Amino acid sequence: MKKGRFRLGSQEYKVREGDFVEVAILREGDLSKFQKVRFCTSSRSATELDYKPIDTVVYFAPDEDCKWVKVEALADYLTEPTEYFTVQLCAMELDSLSFPTVATIAIEDMPRVEKPPDPPPIETGKPRLSERQATHE
Repeated sequence: MKKGRFRLGSQEYKVREGDFVEVAILREGDLSKFQKVRFCTSSRSATELDYKPIDTVVYFAPDEDCKWVKVEALADYLTEPTEYFTVQLCAMELDSLSFPTVATIAIEDMPRVEKPPDPPPIETGKPRLSERQATHE
């Protein structure tokens, strides 16, 4: 009996720092049964400080042929060249994958903006008196 087979929707994706990209997982063939596939990220020139790592199992109900996984690129406010990491499908059942099973995600540097300033410190303790209050006491 033929099983459903999984593949990624593309071999390449692009995302800007501070944004996300949705990666398609497609299922083809026999869609009549529940199936699952493992989806994970892996570093290349980008580190886990540049994107939100994922290692999860994606479940498909009967007749489902597509799922989307949201992959986030983190903003770091550094000027840097395009960085790369991969997403990958891993079989949880024998002979359940087809090409492509790996995609490269390019994180493009965001336009430079100043990092927002830290908020002012919160003053605690005894409230201050205004000049007028201080002269009338």
